[in-house]
Amino acid sequence: MNDFIETFKKIVNIIFDFLQKFLISIFVFCWKVIVFIAQHWLAFLFIFIVLYFLNSTRKDLKYKRKCRLTENAVRTRFGYTIYLTAPIRTGKTTLMSGLSHILTSVLIRLANGVRNKTKRVLVESDFNQIDRQIERCFSEKKNIDETCNYLLENNAIGIKDFVYDPVDRELSYYNMLEDYVRASYSLLTNNYVYSAKETPFYNRITGNYRKKMDFTSMQLKNAYDNEKFIISDYSIILEDEKGLDGNKKESKYMTVAKEDDGFSEFLRIIGNAGRETIYYITTNQEAKRWVSTERNLMTTSILINEMEIIPVGMFYKRFLSLMNKIVQFFYTIAIKLRFKELKRQVYINRPNVFKRLNLKIVDMERRLFSKSVVRYKVSLYDNVDDVGKKNTTSNIYCEEMELYLPLLYCLGNIDTHQYAFIFDELRKKSKVSMFDTMEDTQQLTEEEKKEIVDNLLNRSKTSAKSSSKVETLKKVKNLEELQDPFSEETEGK
Repeated sequence: MNDFIETFKKIVNIIFDFLQKFLISIFVFCWKVIVFIAQHWLAFLFIFIVLYFLNSTRKDLKYKRKCRLTENAVRTRFGYTIYLTAPIRTGKTTLMSGLSHILTSVLIRLANGVRNKTKRVLVESDFNQIDRQIERCFSEKKNIDETCNYLLENNAIGIKDFVYDPVDRELSYYNMLEDYVRASYSLLTNNYVYSAKETPFYNRITGNYRKKMDFTSMQLKNAYDNEKFIISDYSIILEDEKGLDGNKKESKYMTVAKEDDGFSEFLRIIGNAGRETIYYITTNQEAKRWVSTERNLMTTSILINEMEIIPVGMFYKRFLSLMNKIVQFFYTIAIKLRFKELKRQVYINRPNVFKRLNLKIVDMERRLFSKSVVRYKVSLYDNVDDVGKKNTTSNIYCEEMELYLPLLYCLGNIDTHQYAFIFDELRKKSKVSMFDTMEDTQQLTEEEKKEIVDNLLNRSKTSAKSSSKVETLKKVKNLEELQDPFSEETEGK
């Protein structure tokens, strides 16, 4: 027994010595690391800054790549009629703006592609001269047919009946020339977006405002009768808040059917008749508020689930935030040392060098913020009547997607409060102003209290009388059934 105790003590002492030496070695190692860092702190600070910068740059490149993938998805997955739905103030208008910018880039590349294809086929033509003549015809406001005839008369263009193409057997030289003129006209116009007068849309790619849209041009039968059709190829038509059109509500489907204005026909043939260069985008708070005979023709229905702004350039953002804090610190110290408490607010409200310096920092922060990315989590539906339904194991209604768009494509291009003028007009015509609705300390008078009580009691009595009448009728009916002399039980008896 004594040998066992002695052996156990030796083992405990060995373990204790080992732990003591191990902890001392860890402490010495940590102390050496601290001393080394203290001696080379500038190097470690530089390494930390470089690593943070590389990580921030990696995230920025990732979001740029996702923006390119979103543009590819819009070009290949979306149709020519796009229906955006979401609750109030959840990003319908901003997404419409972002999609219009992406489609603007798509149309510009498409127009340049058509021009390059024509140049590769009509190799015997001098396109320097042809381009100058097209610009002259554009300035003279000639239409497509007049411009094509002018080119044929003034150029040695080898026009044959049909182009030998193994894919498109109906392709002709004249059609290629027409497509070349249309594409050239769209590039010369440099304006691809139509929108209503109350939604002045600004395009950051082209640097100009939208073309004013007359929506009767989309009503093909009315446009034919009125001889007024303004929609050109390579165009994007924006219509915000479709639900505000009272004549197109679901409750008035009979009226829409009687009018037969040709709008549904426009939605049916927009891809074919528009040569796959015309897009129509509209928004609504509820998908089924729009009349079904027209909304069911929308090829792409999108439900916006979430919108988030993702900042980029975090390295520069942290640096500017630090600079701002330093300026504010010295600003506070300078005010406290120079002015007494009563005069500090007077100095703060006056122009000074600290406020100017802070303004420059804020301006740089806003410029950096403009490089941000907007992420939309959306559900993509092929059937508009399925909007709002969730996927199950047995039924797949939608495709969940994430759309990444540059912030400048989405924000600041359309006035998101464009209908504020309605309330402004109501305030102008109102005979009661805000000064007539200040703090009201008056309490209810006895007569007003009595009137409220009487109204409540009268309503209660009415409902009680109606319920008692119903019960009385039920009792009478049951009594008549029991005492019916012509019932089967009475006959049997």
